[in-house]
Amino acid sequence: MMNAHSAPQKASAETMVLLSESSMQSKMLANLMSDKLGLACRLADQPQQVGHMLQAEQSLLLIDAQHFDMNALRSLLQNLQSKHNRLVVALFNVIQSSEQEQLAEWPQVKGLFYINADHNQLLKGLGALISGHLWLPREVTHQLIEQNRRPPMDAGSRQLLTRRELQIMELLAGGATNLQIAEALFVSEHTIKSHLYNVFKKIDVKNRLQACNWARNNI
Repeated sequence: MMNAHSAPQKASAETMVLLSESSMQSKMLANLMSDKLGLACRLADQPQQVGHMLQAEQSLLLIDAQHFDMNALRSLLQNLQSKHNRLVVALFNVIQSSEQEQLAEWPQVKGLFYINADHNQLLKGLGALISGHLWLPREVTHQLIEQNRRPPMDAGSRQLLTRRELQIMELLAGGATNLQIAEALFVSEHTIKSHLYNVFKKIDVKNRLQACNWARNNI
């Protein structure tokens, strides 16, 4: 069962891009969503096309998880993170209990639909996303909460970080990738990875998402 009972987000969608294979079925789905949701829906069949098709500041990107491998999807989300910070992403045709569910860890991913979801469920969930809500399976929501629940961070932990580490965390909180941080600070990407490894230990976090949350609350 999906969970759409979250507090509304600030952004709502104005345009939509469907990332899927170029087929009659995909074109029919794009037309159906345009008709039922009142949004112009454009079809892309390659991840690198998406950035050029996001014309509005507030857009909804619907990704067919069956037609792109995890590396391609992670790369796409990483590239979009810093360039389209108000973008709402949803994935459909997701296999339950697969690694595809891990993509929900990305802050932009607001919706996830399993492979057995019919068109009515998809349209209902997309309508919720357009209104600024989340639409995630309960088990995925539970997993995200459990992964990221931890005692409140002592404000004094900020003092454990060096000036360079604070700079890196500020950029990380802004959605920058390791490569973008390295270029901004004129160091190698390997150096950034080493700094982040040390920072994660100092502030007692296990992953990038927890580190971003810490940075937004403490820097």
